[in-house]
Amino acid sequence: MIRRKKLLWLAVTLFVALVTPALAVGKASQSQGQAWNEAAQLNNLAAAYAESGRYEEAIDLLKQATALWPDFAMAHYNLACIYQTQSRFTLAIESYKQAVRLNPSFTGAYHNLGVSYNKTEHYAEAIECFKRALQLKPNHADSLVELAFAYSMMGRNEEAVECCKEAIRLKPDLSDAYNNLGLAYFKLGRRAEALETFEHARQLEPGYPEAYNNLGYVYADAGRVNDAIAAYHQAIRLRPDYPEALNNLGMAEASLGHYSAAIESLQQAIRSKPSIAEAHYNLGYVYSKAGRQKQAIESYKQSLLLKPDLAEAHNNLAILYLQRGKRALALEQYGLLKSIDGDMAQRLFAVIYKDKILTVGER
Repeated sequence: MIRRKKLLWLAVTLFVALVTPALAVGKASQSQGQAWNEAAQLNNLAAAYAESGRYEEAIDLLKQATALWPDFAMAHYNLACIYQTQSRFTLAIESYKQAVRLNPSFTGAYHNLGVSYNKTEHYAEAIECFKRALQLKPNHADSLVELAFAYSMMGRNEEAVECCKEAIRLKPDLSDAYNNLGLAYFKLGRRAEALETFEHARQLEPGYPEAYNNLGYVYADAGRVNDAIAAYHQAIRLRPDYPEALNNLGMAEASLGHYSAAIESLQQAIRSKPSIAEAHYNLGYVYSKAGRQKQAIESYKQSLLLKPDLAEAHNNLAILYLQRGKRALALEQYGLLKSIDGDMAQRLFAVIYKDKILTVGER
C-alpha cells in the first residue's frame, strides 16, 4: 500500500515588517523616552533588514528593541513574522502571544498566530485565534480561509465549506479560498465539485502550484492516473522543489508500474524536504515492488525515525524481515506496532506465527 501524502492546504502567511515611528513617550521620564525612541529606531532598522532578507540581523535588532521596551507589541509582532517566515513556528507562536497580550485588538497578530498554530497542527487553538481575528475584523477573508483549514483538519468540513463561501463572497478573486473549498468538498466525497473548484482556483491564478497538485490528487483518487501525472508535472514546472507534488507524482508513477521513474520522483521529493516521512515510506514501498529489499528496509527505517507512529511502515518492515528470514526483527516491529494499531498488529502476529508470507503492503 502506498501511503498518500495528505492534500496540501495553502497557508496564508502574512509577513509584514511594519515600521513604527520613533516617538517620544508622553508623561514619561527622559530615560524612558530615550529607551522608547531607541527601541523604535531598532524596530525600523530591523524592518528594513527583513525586507531585504537579512533575517538574522533583523532578529537580533528586534530582540534588542524588546529588551529596551518589553511592552513594544509591534516589535514582538515583527519578530514573530520573521520566525514564521523561517518556519520557526514555536518561536513565532510565543512572540505573537506576547503581541496580543500587549495589544488585545491586534487583528493581524491573532491571524498570524492562528496560521502558526495550523502549521504545528494545533487546530483547536488556531480556531480560537481566527474567531478572535474575525470578531475584530468580520470581513477578514484570509482569516476565513485559514479557519476553514482548521475546521477541516478537525473533520468539520461543512463548516469549512461555509467559511470558504463567505470568503469568496467577500473577495471573489481569492484563489486560496477556492483551493480550500475544493479540499473541503473532496473530504466530503463531493469529487466533481472539488475538481470544478480547483479548476477555478487555477484559472484565477495560472501560476498556482497547489491547485495543480490538488487537481492531480483528485484525478488519482478517481483513477485518472495519466491526468494526475500531467497535473503533478505542471505543479513541479511551477515549483521544481515542490516535495508534496514530487511525492504524489512518484505514487502515481508507481501505480502504473513505472518504478524507476517513481524512485527518481520520490528521491527528488526527499532531497527537497528530507523530513517528509511519507516520501521515505513510499520510496520503501516502491523499492520493495522493484525487488530491492535492502533499500526498502532502509527507507522504511528512515520513515520511522521521522514518524515513529507510522503503522504501515512497522507492518511492511516486519514483512520484509520475515521474507529475509529474520523473525526476531519482525517480532520487534510487531511489539512496536501493538501500541499504534492493535488490529494491524494482530494480523501481523498471525502472519509471523503461521509462516504466511504476504507481499509488502497487502492488508
